[in-house]
Amino acid sequence: MKKYITLLLCFLFTQQQVLALGTDRLNQFKIGTPSEFVFQSYKGQELMTIKLLGAVKKSGLYHVPKKMDLATLLSLAGGTTSDANLVNVLIGQKDNKTNKGLEINVEKKLEEGKINLYDLRPDDVVLVKRKKPVIDTDTWRLISLISLALTSILTIVAIDDRLKD
Repeated sequence: MKKYITLLLCFLFTQQQVLALGTDRLNQFKIGTPSEFVFQSYKGQELMTIKLLGAVKKSGLYHVPKKMDLATLLSLAGGTTSDANLVNVLIGQKDNKTNKGLEINVEKKLEEGKINLYDLRPDDVVLVKRKKPVIDTDTWRLISLISLALTSILTIVAIDDRLKD
């Protein structure tokens, strides 16, 4: 009877650990809280709307003065995060009937000393991608589950040996 209770307790413990591994699934996207920001230099200034997404400290909807450049927008957003991929910043443009997309190598332009990276247009969508990790989240999750299963099996074997003594 003790053996079955011990096995049941071990099983319940491992199930709790497996469930705990799956609860942070949304955290891997690091979306943050979307916000809306309005920046004006003077009253009555004409503004345009820009969506800033991805690896920036304050992502959201920005109402900024016309002729704003990308570097200023990134500064207004508090800069990029440490895992930002500045080699391939995507800008989606709404141009009459066609939707165009641009890829800008911000890192290269900054190394060249260019301050004006790109002049934004109304309704642009800016996406700063994240760098891909060496080992992705799913691989770490699999390693964790395998190690958890092996630990549980070894614990059960050790308890079983103790109960026989």
